[in-house]
Parts: sequence; structure tokens; C-alpha cells
Amino acid sequence: MIVSYKYRAYPDATVETRLNTALDTCRWLYNKLLEECNTARENGISTTMQGMQARIVTLKEENPGTQGRIL
Repeated sequence: MIVSYKYRAYPDATVETRLNTALDTCRWLYNKLLEECNTARENGISTTMQGMQARIVTLKEENPGTQGRIL
């Protein structure tokens, strides 16, 4: 039997801002990679896990606004 626990968090304003920033960055990254995957699939190009992971690094370099925010 697997047991899981949920705890309620009450972050202060600073922590909440940092969490929201991290969430926004993750959301942006996921959507960007999904868009690139779908575009590649439409064009008949297959994508690999390594290619997508390498793309994360290049996206970080291309977008200085996300520096330090990609987890």
C-alpha cells in the first residue's frame, strides 16, 4: 500500500513570488518544447529525448530573461 501525505503551505510574499516565477518558467518551457515537437512531427522529423534535453540548454542561452529560472 502506498501512502501519500498532503501538507498545506503558507508561503510569505517573497517565496510565493519565487514559486510563481518558477512555475511560469516551467510552463513556458513545456509549451515551447511541445510546440517544437508538434512542428517537427508535422514536418516528418522525429525528435529524441537527447535532442529535447539539449534544446533546453539552447533555449536558456537564447532567452536571457529565463537565466537562473529554469530549474
